[in-house]
Amino acid sequence: MSKVYLLDSNCLITAKNSFYPFDFAPSFWEHIKKWIVTFETKSKDQCSKKNPQKRAKIPDVAHDLGADCIGLYEMMRDLHFKL
Repeated sequence: MSKVYLLDSNCLITAKNSFYPFDFAPSFWEHIKKWIVTFETKSKDQCSKKNPQKRAKIPDVAHDLGADCIGLYEMMRDLHFKL
């Protein structure tokens, strides 16, 4: 079984606003687009099994998917991401 990654959209928003603006680091965003197309993607709301009436919490969704809670940069290192 392949490794599962759960990526909170806030880490991408922070990356865009703080470190990798679209016009400054287009290659970063091209890699992100490739990941989204290449790997199976789901929204956290599709994954949470605990209580569908409540907003899903990231640790609960990660647990449901069998994913570790790691940060964006740790995931990028794990996937050998290079700009």
